[in-house]
Amino acid sequence: AEYLDKYVNDLLILMNFSKEETELLKKEKIIYLLCENEDEIKKISGFNTKGMYLLNEDAVITTYSFHTHEIVHLLMNYTPD
Repeated sequence: AEYLDKYVNDLLILMNFSKEETELLKKEKIIYLLCENEDEIKKISGFNTKGMYLLNEDAVITTYSFHTHEIVHLLMNYTPD
């Protein structure tokens, strides 16, 4: 969790998130579903994959404890409501 938090904080700076956007994201948290295997992901998402960003849920679902690629997808598509 510490590595994920640091990675996200570094990305927020790199991607020029405003202070308000950063605070809102910290308040709302990132939904990060860590699954045991690809079968578990398929039961939830319908896709046989090791990990993916669920655009309609603003969530990452993955078998990796530190899935940087999918976190980037989430932050690239993040828009505060």
